[in-house]
Amino acid sequence: MNKYRKVFNNLKSTEGTLSQKVVRSGFWVFFLRMINRGFSFIRLIILARILSPSDFGLMGIALLTISILETFTQTGFQSALIQKKEDIQPYLDTAWTFLILRGIILFIILYLIAPFVAFFFDTPKAGPIIRAIGVVLIFNALTNIGIIYFQKELTFYKEFIYQFSGTIVNFIVALVAVLILKNVWALVYGTIAGSIVGFIVSYFVHPYRPKISFDFVKTKELFGFGKWIMSSSILVFLLTHGDDIFVGKFLGATALGFYQLAYRISNMPATEYSHVIAAVTFPAYSKIQDNFPKLRDTYLKVLQLTAFLSIPIAGGIFILAPDFTRIFLGMKWMPMVPAMQVLALYGMLRAIGATTGALFMAIGKPEISTKIKFSQLILLVILIYPLTVRWGILGTSIAVTAYALVFNFFAVFKVLNLVQSDYKKPVKLVIYPLISTLIMTLTIFTLRNYVFQNIDIIDFLFFVLIGISVYLALVYLFDTFFDYKGKKLIQEQFINIFQKPKKHFYTKEAKRYEHLYKIIKKNKCRRIMEIGVWNGNHAIKMIEEAKKTWKSEDIEYYGFDLFEDLNEKMLKEEFSKKPPLLIEVKEKLKKTGAIINLYKGNTLKTLPEVIHKIPNMDFIFIDGGHSLKTICNDWKYSMQLMHNKTVVIFDDYYNREDIGCKKIVESINKKVFYVKVLEPTEEFKKDWGILHINFVKVVKKTEIDSNIN
Repeated sequence: MNKYRKVFNNLKSTEGTLSQKVVRSGFWVFFLRMINRGFSFIRLIILARILSPSDFGLMGIALLTISILETFTQTGFQSALIQKKEDIQPYLDTAWTFLILRGIILFIILYLIAPFVAFFFDTPKAGPIIRAIGVVLIFNALTNIGIIYFQKELTFYKEFIYQFSGTIVNFIVALVAVLILKNVWALVYGTIAGSIVGFIVSYFVHPYRPKISFDFVKTKELFGFGKWIMSSSILVFLLTHGDDIFVGKFLGATALGFYQLAYRISNMPATEYSHVIAAVTFPAYSKIQDNFPKLRDTYLKVLQLTAFLSIPIAGGIFILAPDFTRIFLGMKWMPMVPAMQVLALYGMLRAIGATTGALFMAIGKPEISTKIKFSQLILLVILIYPLTVRWGILGTSIAVTAYALVFNFFAVFKVLNLVQSDYKKPVKLVIYPLISTLIMTLTIFTLRNYVFQNIDIIDFLFFVLIGISVYLALVYLFDTFFDYKGKKLIQEQFINIFQKPKKHFYTKEAKRYEHLYKIIKKNKCRRIMEIGVWNGNHAIKMIEEAKKTWKSEDIEYYGFDLFEDLNEKMLKEEFSKKPPLLIEVKEKLKKTGAIINLYKGNTLKTLPEVIHKIPNMDFIFIDGGHSLKTICNDWKYSMQLMHNKTVVIFDDYYNREDIGCKKIVESINKKVFYVKVLEPTEEFKKDWGILHINFVKVVKKTEIDSNIN
């Protein structure tokens, strides 16, 4: 039991590297989507046995109408809030207020246009359904906007609780209702009940309490980013639902029921995986948007994992679609099988294309995604009519697959250019799973047509196991002979999910740092400056000491560091480990409640730029670059920020003069400043010998008596 509790605690952890956070978040999002779709899938099979294709078509028309209104009034506020590097709390009330107004207006519009929509689709029964299900818009708008932090901070286990509550209620209500009513209203009641419960639970899982606020400046700022999201969302809607509108209008509600169910089943894995990719990678990419080497490596890993999963799933759906439909849904649904097979290929292309959109948004270029989607829409408009007229819903499926084939791969190549990657490695990441999947599908085809007859559910499950086994065996061969690294990919995911997160940076603090906290406490320091913030651990301890004298909101902290701008050359020169991201450090320091000011860049540039904006300090800790030029600069500007009681601490006082602060310290004017080398002396073994390190304390001589001890 302790072992499972330990694994669960690791999954809930918010510590560790960005890679670990992404994979653990991906686990929760994927687990949530699988639970959601598991219940949805069971519900779908039961309802498909009881309801007719026309019932599904009616519900499809209602949901389609809501989607049209929501999409064409999309704000993009959520994406804008996630993408923002700075604190988003000042924006939440404004965004929530705007979303409530939008929800109410949409409900009124939906109620008024319901008869006209029913007339458009020549389906009178759709009107009352559209009006009833419109209530969902209001409850969705009233949902606690604080849950945006679950995505922004990659704490998706809380998102799981929130989403799952609505899913289980939807499932129970829909099944009970269909057994009683045996009509389309079972779907309506289930959807409304799930929305109401989701709204209520959102206020239990996050402590933020939004209030009505009208701030047009903040609204305009959010729209600045959101306008491209809105444009992109409209295009996404036309691409993903334009085919539904066309089928519903020209082929009727029954054909729409066939088409939508074929789409849902064939694209269920791709849809879920795409949601996981978008939900997890967007906040992760946003955190490293300025670090292109790391962005490139992360994207290639995402692409490899996407191809590894989506290609064989598409192949399995393609080859097993006839048997699945006959066994689980019944013969009345067999007309949709050819469309389902083609749409399985579309799902694969869609999943691969989904790896690009989050990156475009994260680096602040959502217009690229919008332009690509507009091109896709043009091709769809050209193809959908002639192909649908000729082959019905099969022709519609071919049209949507064609535009995905052309432009999703174009989007991938566009991303590769942006992150400065060559094409050889990405092609290898896709081609090996593709070859493995082709062999897998040929194996299943041979067994099904020449070995087995009258396939039942046991045979179906056997085919699934055979397909998985063949695919994994081929991946292993590519691993062995062509260095595909599929085994490593799988191992990394399990390690990141189940391994206890390692501390990102140093966990054991050297004894000399105790001087910092004692001085801050003794001198009652309120304004603290640190040159060389690193991961912020020392900053937190210094602030905590200051909080013993001052209220947290009265404490001011000023920190300087290169953060993610530290390049490989600097890493070698400074003997440092890989640096943390500024946004990660800032989020950690904000939890202290102090006023946090962080400056990214070389202090040779940043200190001269901000020196006139910074007040005099009570305590200054110089632990930045180790070169003489940098330390001299840091001391020069620190002197300008000293008052009579300011204490300055130098780190890196070495037993050699070519690096560290020794030469600078020895040049300090002893008539003006009191200088003392502090014990203990700590030793570190280097290739060239033993390195001794001390702190050095500097105060103005007018205050020797009060600061010497």
